[in-house]
Amino acid sequence: MVPKTSLKRKIARYRRRLFPLGPVATSTPKGKPTIKRRIARCRRVLAESAEPVKSGGKPKMKRRIARCRRILFSPPMNIANHTGPISSVGKVWHVENIPHPRLSELITNFNVESPESKISIPEDDSLSVRGWALSSRDQQSRLHLVIRFASHTVSHPMNVDRGDVIEKVLGAKPENHPQIRCGFDYSVPMNDALRGFEVGFEVGGYIYTATKVFAKQ
Repeated sequence: MVPKTSLKRKIARYRRRLFPLGPVATSTPKGKPTIKRRIARCRRVLAESAEPVKSGGKPKMKRRIARCRRILFSPPMNIANHTGPISSVGKVWHVENIPHPRLSELITNFNVESPESKISIPEDDSLSVRGWALSSRDQQSRLHLVIRFASHTVSHPMNVDRGDVIEKVLGAKPENHPQIRCGFDYSVPMNDALRGFEVGFEVGGYIYTATKVFAKQ
């Protein structure tokens, strides 16, 4: 096991680097700030055993720290900064599937049902991001939807029961199924959505992108 004092120093180092980043979004008004959740996940990752690998490579602990660092300090979506409101007149949504090569480590199947590609953008105040994602039985309750905008990233738990997905995709009865809470339906501000965003998924701090959404003439 990693010495307790060493673990505290590593967490303190992450804390010093993370908190100067400023305010971050929360999944709910009463939820923990994203930054605190990330530090908690980092603590769980670092607290695991650190046996050396047989191949002679870096010890597991160093590899975990490096992976955790990539997750915690990953930059926001690479989109040019905009100023002022963006008009939706004459534009349609363009949805592009760009699944990360390691996305299958988190989920077995997913579908972003809204927004749909080539659908005209209404002059509404918000956009519904809706769909479903399936992970393993033991990880489903920990699966989160991640929406990455140009300036910030938000993480939300699955919040919709989808018996139709359980029945059609898994071929199982939806009643009392452990993965029935596999749907998501969240609203995002339309002005943020028009700037473009990415949809991804997260389990235990590991985040991978699945879909890119942007407005197009």
